[in-house]
Amino acid sequence: MERISAIFTHLYSEGREVEMLAVLRILYDVVGMQFPEEVELLAVHPEARQYFLFSFLLDMDDIMQDFMAEAAEA
Repeated sequence: MERISAIFTHLYSEGREVEMLAVLRILYDVVGMQFPEEVELLAVHPEARQYFLFSFLLDMDDIMQDFMAEAAEA
């Protein structure tokens, strides 16, 4: 998860949001889930896409912190 997070963070910081969405689509495919249509629509709206991806990174960081805290308690 740390590597995936690092990839997303790097892509976002480089302004490569389209590639970031492509990686996210791949991850959805890997787990057999359909990519959300709402997120697909963001691809053509740069400001909305940027806000979504920034929020996604923050959420991903929160989830990783929670997992690490749980692992430390176990």
